[in-house]
Amino acid sequence: ATVLAPSREIADALFDAVERDHRAEGREVWPTPRVRDFASWLREGHERRFQAVADGARCLDEIEARVLWRRAVAESGGIDAVVDPRDPQCVSSVVENATEGRGVDLAVVATSAPAAIQGALEIVRRAGTVNLFGVPATGSRLDYDLLQLYLRGIRIVPTYATTEPDIREVHAQVAARRLRLADLVSERFPLSD
Repeated sequence: ATVLAPSREIADALFDAVERDHRAEGREVWPTPRVRDFASWLREGHERRFQAVADGARCLDEIEARVLWRRAVAESGGIDAVVDPRDPQCVSSVVENATEGRGVDLAVVATSAPAAIQGALEIVRRAGTVNLFGVPATGSRLDYDLLQLYLRGIRIVPTYATTEPDIREVHAQVAARRLRLADLVSERFPLSD
């Protein structure tokens, strides 16, 4: 029999409790209990099934699973299009198709990577806005043709300069449940960290 626990910590505590009980009863040898946390149990089941498949199927590692989860959340949360930002050609193609060649009205860059900022400048429409949500590191540089920036009338707006109408619009999207922010939170850390 297998005992399923809701978390790894509880599974470990149950395993240790069984060992303590056996030792308290004077046993030196006992069968190893099968105590699994739910996530491990599920992963082991998938791995057993995938081992029987010959076409190369496999379980995702933790990072792949997190990326896939974030994509699924974005796709289910009223987002028009979801892309893999590591593939600039994919981003351009999806934006081209989704906007009929116009480009996005607003690109929010939630990282400090200059390549992401440059990518956002490439996909935003004429007179569009690039919002810098991620704080660039000291000394960061951006290699971009300023004439294109000027001719296309692109606004670059740091987050702290977002206007009240922008904030009201985001609030309205959240209140109408068209933008579900809670689904985008994958981890929480105490302020002490």
